[in-house]
Amino acid sequence: MRATWWPGPDLLGPSVVLLAGGRLQVAHQPERAERILSSGCRPLTRFSVTDPRRLRVLLAQARDTGFAEEDEQAMLGWSCMAAVVRDQAGTMIGAIGVTGRSSGIAARGLRSGLLRSAGTLAGELRAAALRDDGHVWVTPVFDGRTGIGYVWPAPQRVTE
Repeated sequence: MRATWWPGPDLLGPSVVLLAGGRLQVAHQPERAERILSSGCRPLTRFSVTDPRRLRVLLAQARDTGFAEEDEQAMLGWSCMAAVVRDQAGTMIGAIGVTGRSSGIAARGLRSGLLRSAGTLAGELRAAALRDDGHVWVTPVFDGRTGIGYVWPAPQRVTE
């Protein structure tokens, strides 16, 4: 089965908390989380968690563990998992996730691999920042062992 439409954060508004990556993002933005919890979000499927008490628990778990998962909350037949990528101070600087058919994503044991990949990515980003020579780092990196590819720009230096 091929999905012809995929929910994106720009189209979802407050319902972005139904996506694993969106839940991580909102969990690390307390004011935004409170706005969503107080105003609510529209369900996208019959499995969407929209009860404010349950959502509060899921957001707290995502913030505390750096991991979120959802099972058919955004699109029937599909599930996703996401892990936080943190800088050396522990601040969320991004997330890495995987989406797949609901019947197989949890059974494949992807959680530990995703958390490891997020940690590896964070380490590579720290190493890239240490060797930053003032140029924006846009060289694609592909890890042949894990099959994960990414590009991450280093912050540009401000010159006075």
